[in-house]
Amino acid sequence: MISKYMNLFLDADITDQRDQTSYSRRLDAVLAQEGITIEDIIGLGENGTGSTFDLYVVHRQAITLASEHGMFSKRIEVRRLCDLGSIARLRSTEEGYKGRDLTITAHDESGAVIARIAWSISGPDWVQPLVTQQREHLFSVVSAAMDQLAESPSRSS
Repeated sequence: MISKYMNLFLDADITDQRDQTSYSRRLDAVLAQEGITIEDIIGLGENGTGSTFDLYVVHRQAITLASEHGMFSKRIEVRRLCDLGSIARLRSTEEGYKGRDLTITAHDESGAVIARIAWSISGPDWVQPLVTQQREHLFSVVSAAMDQLAESPSRSS
């Protein structure tokens, strides 16, 4: 199960086997719910520290969040954050009191916020470099997906 997603894991620097096992279950759920194939996935991103990580799946159509809840009977929740085609501007910022939150914010053509992903840098010294790397990686994956979308020929309906 893990091996079919290995290239995605390696590109996202997800090397822990427990994370890969959990993320494989989440990716299976994303593929089923979104009606996509593994070839549609552009990249993955993480958000979290310690034992709780959210998985962001960026595919040709959207940015999707996959979370796993429950200690024994695992429940996977898949939620589409926004369609890639609706993003007109993507920003990476520091917000909050003394810049305690790192964010990625997607805006539509009118300037309205259509998606916001936030990481907290509160905690021990090791947290800030970890979440900064997570944000920078996800920002580059979403940016690459937007570039691919802009370069693809328009499809008429």
